[in-house]
Amino acid sequence: MAWNKSSENGYVVGKTADVIAMADSAQLNSDAITEDLSGKKIMVGIEIVVAGANVVADLEVWASPDGTNYAVVAADVIADTTPDVAGTRVAQADLSSVTAPYYKLVFNATAVDLDTAGRFKFIYAVKE
Repeated sequence: MAWNKSSENGYVVGKTADVIAMADSAQLNSDAITEDLSGKKIMVGIEIVVAGANVVADLEVWASPDGTNYAVVAADVIADTTPDVAGTRVAQADLSSVTAPYYKLVFNATAVDLDTAGRFKFIYAVKE
């Protein structure tokens, strides 16, 4: 799940390089985001490339002091990503009171059955 990064209108924009398969009853994590997100409001999102199950699956931001042990720092940034409908959903995550060297996006933290036919990409944007 490596990140493709670009610079767009004064923002670093990251999007997962590959399309990721949804999974049955699994939490799906992005690779670590190593841009400095601490103390910032950022945009996060998900692009549903191929629709999956009609369930409520969330998108969260987690942080870590060491790149191994993560905890949720922005729960339900998108409470329902509507994984059964293709398209892109984005929302703002407020990390203004968070300081950490590593971050990741977590799709489907509650591990509902997404249907393995579904495919998606993670997205984030932060001011340069």
